[in-house]
Amino acid sequence: MAITQGTTCCLPLRYEKIIPEGARVEVMFNQPGKQLTKSTDPSGGVWFEPIMDEKEETQIATRVYVDLTQEETLDFVPGNVEVQLRYIDDQGTAKASGIALEKWAKILKKGVIKYE
Repeated sequence: MAITQGTTCCLPLRYEKIIPEGARVEVMFNQPGKQLTKSTDPSGGVWFEPIMDEKEETQIATRVYVDLTQEETLDFVPGNVEVQLRYIDDQGTAKASGIALEKWAKILKKGVIKYE
């Protein structure tokens, strides 16, 4: 799935490990000359939930969601954008995912569209 410039979207990410409830999560986006960090802080645009096994008994991974605004998606140029997840739990243990690539697709007319 590509993210189109100038759109709003909710990007779902699958993290193959368990993020403890209450952890502070950051998701970083990187392209040469541009970086964006979203977080679970109030109005930070990130939240997460467990992914359970088929029997719904055991957590096997974590789904992390990142809300992106029109302005944020416009900031990146078409092509690959690096994405990495980090978190810290209430014990001070910090973890990071590997770096994944998300594809950004171009839009023909740049700028924010408004509903009036």
